[in-house]
Order: sequence, then C-alpha cells, then structure tokens
Amino acid sequence: MNSTFKVVFNKARGALMVVNEVTSSVQAKGTKTVVAAAVATMLAGVAGSTMAAEWKDAPEGLEAATKAVITDTTWDKIQNENAFELSNGTLPWASLQEDKTFDKTLWVTGAGTGTHASGFGVSGKDVTFTNKGTIYVTSGEGGVNYQNDAIWAGKGATAINEGKIVAKDAYGMRVGTGDTASKIVNNGSIYVESTGAGMELGGAANSEAVNNGLISVGEVNTESSQHVFGHGVLIQDQTGAKFTNNGTITAGKGATAIEVKGDVNNTALNFGAKSDVNGLVHLAAGTTTLTFDATVDTMKIKTEQQKDKATVAAYLVLKNNANITLEDDQKSTYETVTLDDSRLNASIWGDDNTFKTVTVNEGSIFNITKLNSRVDLKSDADLPKDQLLIARDQSFTYDHAQMHVAGKVFTGNLKVGTLDQKGTVTLKGGEHNFSKLTVGAKESR
Repeated sequence: MNSTFKVVFNKARGALMVVNEVTSSVQAKGTKTVVAAAVATMLAGVAGSTMAAEWKDAPEGLEAATKAVITDTTWDKIQNENAFELSNGTLPWASLQEDKTFDKTLWVTGAGTGTHASGFGVSGKDVTFTNKGTIYVTSGEGGVNYQNDAIWAGKGATAINEGKIVAKDAYGMRVGTGDTASKIVNNGSIYVESTGAGMELGGAANSEAVNNGLISVGEVNTESSQHVFGHGVLIQDQTGAKFTNNGTITAGKGATAIEVKGDVNNTALNFGAKSDVNGLVHLAAGTTTLTFDATVDTMKIKTEQQKDKATVAAYLVLKNNANITLEDDQKSTYETVTLDDSRLNASIWGDDNTFKTVTVNEGSIFNITKLNSRVDLKSDADLPKDQLLIARDQSFTYDHAQMHVAGKVFTGNLKVGTLDQKGTVTLKGGEHNFSKLTVGAKESR
C-alpha cells in the first residue's frame, strides 16, 4: 500500500491531481512525491475541483455570537469551537491591539448587504496576530462576498496565517484602510470556494502581502448570486502595493492567480526561488513591476487595459538564475525587460507578446521561442518561417550576450524593421554571425 504517487497541477482542469509515479502523460510542473497513505489528505486539500471541498459547516447546536465578544482582555473566553454571525454593521468577532495567537476553530458569517463581518481584526503598529487554528468564513443571506473576511490587519499591524482559512463567497485575509501600511502573511493554507479572494491588498498605501504557503482558488461558481469572481491574490485601489510569493498559488476555471486592477499604481510583484504560480496573472491597470529572483516557472501573464483606469505598464526583471517561460496567446505588452544572469523564454509574435525595450546582460539568455517571418515575405500561416523579424517598435540590446531562437544561438536570417515598423537591435561586444542581415526602413537599426 506504500506505492509512490505524484501530486501534479493540471492546467486544463485547473486543479491538483494525484497520479501514480509511473504515469507520464500529466504535466510535471509542481510535482510533489507522496506515499499512498497521504493521498487522501492531498485530495481533500484542493477547493473547487472534483475532489472533496475544504468547507465544513459549523457543528449543529453551536451557539453563534452576534456581536464582538473577544478583546485582548477577554481572550480567555475563546472555546475550542466558536461561531460569529453578523447581520448588520462592520465588526470583527475578535478586536485585538496586542500580540495574540489563535489555535482553535471559528466560523464567521456575514449576512445582509451592509454587513462587514470579520473573524479577527488586529490593529496597531508592531502588533502581530497569528492564526494557527482553522477559520471558516462565508456570506450568508443577502451578504456580499467582498465585505466578509477571516482576518484583517490595519494601522501598521501584521496578521499571519499559519493554520487554515476557508473562504466560501468571502475573503481570506486583507489589509485595512487609513494612512498606515499594514502586512498580511500566509504561511499556511487559504482555500477559496465558489467566489471570493485569498488575500487582498486594497487598503493603506504601501501595504504588503506575502505568501509562503498555499493559496488554492477553486472553479468560480458562475451560478452564484454573489459577485462572480475568484482571485488568489487581489490588488486593487491601493498605491505602492507589494506582494511577494515564495509559495504555491493555484487558480481553477474562471479564476485568476493574481489580479491587479482598479485605482492602483506602483505595484510590485516579487517571485522567489520557491514560487509556483498555476493560473493567470492579470494586469488591468497601473504600473506593475514583476521581479523574478531565482524563480523557475512557466507564467501566464496578460496585460489588458481596464476602462477609465491608469494605463497598464508592465516591467519584467529577472535575476539570480531565474528561468521564466511566458505562455503564448496573451497579447501582453512589456515596457522593459531586464535580464541579469537569467533566462526568459517567450514568443515575440504580436498575438503572444510585445517587448518594447529588452536588455540582455552578459550571462543571460532571451530565448525567442520561434521565428516569426519569411525572407520571401509570404504571409501564408501554413508556411514555415525562416527569418527572425524585430519590428513593431521593439528594441533588443545584447550586452556581451548572444541572440537565441528556439533554444540555440541564432545564426540564421535576421531582419530589423519593415517599411512601416521600427525595430532596433544593439549588439555590444561578443561575436555575432547571421546568414543574412536585412535592415528595413522606418528608422530601424
């Protein structure tokens, strides 16, 4: 019974799957080896898929508080199992201004359109709250998913999840509004079921979120009476938001792994060596810098302008042996790309990506995944391509670095610019050989 299995993320299904180690026809990304005895546990750990949901109803007969009952001075009133049901107003079950650790179980329900229910509200500079227990949060009759949450941190506080949060038509963790930045950290597990978000940065400027654990968003319930959306990390209506991922984010059908929208600007998305993102990163407004530090991953990133919001501008930075592959068919635009001792694999077809300014520093590789034109100018889509075309106002600088196409140093046919499109290739140092070099018009060089 100790057969070895793999837990893998299936992008087509938007869910984790458990397969026998001998199976080779599933995606290998994010593979983890477990023994059969642990399979049932892993199956239970994925929301919104064909596997068992994480949500559990409160025990029958458990009396629910209808107003805040826990403060720093009444902390000893917490039971092993607790429930909170709010039908009016804005209120947390526990309002804290001192360091506390919760290791019990809590059910939170917010009902009514004007209700904002929270499990824990922690506020104050240098105050830290840690959840090592389990928190279930949902929106009841008439409740609104984006108004109810398990934990919020405000006025300079830090909230840490080291246990489990299950948000069903609700949010897991968020920061408060005001003038002082706060921080939320997930070291445990956050599951989003039906609709909602795992972590939200939408409060005080320069607030921060960190994921070192698991954020799993199930398939979005399109038949829900709630606002229909699902996000692993949601950044909206905040300036200077900073999100760092050293954990795993999975997003099911209709959901996004990371969503940046609304009145945002100067957003920083940082991905570390342990980062594993399985789902869409959707950039809909403002300036966002994505930094990959020793990250090895395949990313699905889409820039898509949200109406009446700040212009989308995405910047990529890869360093410290990062190796990132960008998925095709996203029509994304990047203002700048900077590679330091790293590798980026991406198409420069217009339907895939546009890179306005690329700098490939010594020791780095920008691997253009496929050729995009023909020497004879024939445009039949079925004809094989035999030329690399740098146009559409794209500029590539290779500083003691070689051009790469399809995983090899490129020595084929290179064309820079066309009659109506500018292109620039700058070669600084090193030796470069091309079968044919053609420079088009439109100020190309």
